Amino acid sequence: MNLVYIGHIESPYSAGETAPHQGFQSLNVSKLVLKEEYLDAARELKEEDLIQVLYYASHAKRHLRSTPPHGDRKEKGVFSLRSPGRPNPINVTIAKILSIEGNTLQVVGLDALDGSPLLDIKIYSSSYHNKLLPQELLSYRP
Repeated sequence: MNLVYIGHIESPYSAGETAPHQGFQSLNVSKLVLKEEYLDAARELKEEDLIQVLYYASHAKRHLRSTPPHGDRKEKGVFSLRSPGRPNPINVTIAKILSIEGNTLQVVGLDALDGSPLLDIKIYSSSYHNKLLPQELLSYRP
C-alpha cells in the first residue's frame, strides 16, 4: 500500500493535550495547505462548504488496542472509538471552509496537530450521507 500526502495541516495545536477531543468542539482556524500538483482537485470547493478532512495522526500511539474514552475510566477497543491512537492513525473530521487563497484552505472544525500530513479531502453533505444509509441497512436484524 502506498499513501500519498496531498499537503499538510497548519493548526494552533502543537500537542495532543492542546487539541480538542473532537474537531467540532473548536472554532479555531486551521489551514489545509495543498501541494501545488493537487490544486486542480480542489477547483470546485468554495467558501462555506463542509468537507471531510482525512489526515495522518503522526504523533498518535500506534500500539494501542484499547483505551478509555474521554471522560470515562473503562477501556474500550479502539475500533469502537474515535480516538487517534490506533494501529493506523488515519483520522477524519468535518470542517467548514472559511476561505480559499491559492493552495491554502482556511477552515474551522479541525482537531489535527500542527504539521499533520493531509491525506484527502471529500465534500460533505448531510442529505447525501443520510441517503447512503438505507433504512434496510439500519433496521436489518439477522
